[in-house]
Parts: sequence; C-alpha cells; structure tokens
Amino acid sequence: MGLLNREKYDEEDERYDLSDKRVQVFTPKEQQIMYDIVEAASYQVVLMNMENMEPQEKQKMMDFISGAIFVLEIRLFEIAENIYILMPRGSRIREQL
Repeated sequence: MGLLNREKYDEEDERYDLSDKRVQVFTPKEQQIMYDIVEAASYQVVLMNMENMEPQEKQKMMDFISGAIFVLEIRLFEIAENIYILMPRGSRIREQL
C-alpha cells in the first residue's frame, strides 16, 4: 500500500498515465468554486486544498463533490488533512518511491 492506495495496472498500458500531465490546484474559500473543481477533475488531475474553509462550508462542498465523483467516476484521495487529489476515470499516477 502506498500513499494513493495503488491499483494494479498492466505495465504496458500507458493510455491513462497522468504522471507527465499538469495538475490544477484549487484552494477554495467558498462553495461556489465546487462546480469548477468537478469540471476540471473530469479531465485532469486536481489538487484541492480545503484548509481555509469554514467547517460548514467544507461539509456542504464535500457532499456535492462526493455525489459528483460518484456519477462522473472521478477518484478522490485524501493525501493529508483537508488536502485531496481528484483524478478522472481511468487515470493513474505513478508512485515514485
């Protein structure tokens, strides 16, 4: 087990390898940006830092994002307290040890 709960993939299948792609970073202070986060996560890796959000706003935003990631098959990983990575369906990040 690694940081991102590695999944086993065929080593020759590089179609979904996002290790050389850009990562979009969001540091939301209000819920309104949740639509932008979900849209971006549907096609690229998103790092979401929610440290500056009020607890009630954060909960509302996470409820919305949880529903959206279920429908859009986006994967969500908590990498630290209040810091998350969202990845589009079929993508992966190689973990370097």
